[in-house]
Amino acid sequence: MASKTTSNIPTSELQGLNPAFSVDHLIKLKLAKEISLVSEAFKEAIVNIEVEEKFLAELEAKKLKVSCLKKDSENKRRTK
Repeated sequence: MASKTTSNIPTSELQGLNPAFSVDHLIKLKLAKEISLVSEAFKEAIVNIEVEEKFLAELEAKKLKVSCLKKDSENKRRTK
């Protein structure tokens, strides 16, 4: 098993990178890459939330329309 640094990044992932960087710099570089990935995932989640909110709003509007049509139908039956 690869030894771990204090930030839980396996040393094996840090090997092969520029030796001029210290382990601390390499860890920070790795974390910066992870922040970028998290940022992209967050943006996708925001888009999904917006789509879902629009869908739910449309569904609620249709539900209200069905309720109104049902009441109108019941009122027409009573007046006959």
